Formats: sequence, structure tokens, C-alpha cells
Amino acid sequence: MRSLLLILLASSTAFADPKPGPCPEVTKNLGRILGWFKSPEGCKMKPGDQKYKLLKTRGELMTHLRCLDPKDVKGPDFAKDQLVMWTPIFAKRQNGVDAFDDGKTLTMVKMFGNTCPKDPPIVPGKPVATRAFYLGAGARTIKEVTCTKEWRCGK
Repeated sequence: MRSLLLILLASSTAFADPKPGPCPEVTKNLGRILGWFKSPEGCKMKPGDQKYKLLKTRGELMTHLRCLDPKDVKGPDFAKDQLVMWTPIFAKRQNGVDAFDDGKTLTMVKMFGNTCPKDPPIVPGKPVATRAFYLGAGARTIKEVTCTKEWRCGK
């Protein structure tokens, strides 16, 4: 737990960088992009905190879900996968998050750039929806990076 805290503290200085690189450049060697975990039908993720949590069992997952019928919930195959859960707090001009895995390091990417007119307003310093990503089994070091991404807004 101490090493995780040190890694997060060491990486937090990256958020002060006023000119992070473009996302394609920053993320090109980070491994595979992780898929989002979508809450099962009839369930919602409970609000979390800013700490990363690795969920390795169905029981751990169920403590973070609010479900109409918890007995009938199907989730990931925890023999093969675990989930990493995170409730990011967005900063001004932050417009997204992603996660990448190279088998040794889980890299959480905070994207900054434009927002689109129909996007819900982001209040800097306030938590946004809890996110969960599929992650293969095994231990990981966790780091954070920032990048810039300009979105093309729909009409």
C-alpha cells in the first residue's frame, strides 16, 4: 500500500504541467487500452472515492454496486479478470479518462482539451461518475499521466 501511495504522490506533479503532450503520443507505448466495465442491468455503481481499488472477487464488486436484485447479478469472470475502480475528480478543461495496461503497469490517463456544447458541465474539484475498467489478473504498479485531446463535437 505504501508503494501505491508513493507512486500516486510522485505522479500528482504531472497535473501541474500546463502543456502535456498529445494523447496519441503520450499513450502509444502504454500497452493495451482497457475496456470499461458497464454496470449489470438493474445496477448502478455507488459513488466511490479518488483512490484506486482493485476488485478481485464478486463480493468486492457487490460492495460497490447498488442493484435492484443483487442475487441475479452477473459480473466478470474473476478467475481471469479483476476490475480497477476509480472516481476521478476532474480539473478545469479535463475532458476524459482512460486506462492502459502493459501487464506490469496500469496507467491512468487524464485527458485535457476542449469540451463540447452538449457535454454535461464539469465542476472542477467535484467527483464525476465512478469508473471501472477490466484488468487482467496479477499485480500492477499504478501511475498517472496527462495528455491533450481535442474532441470533434457532433452537430
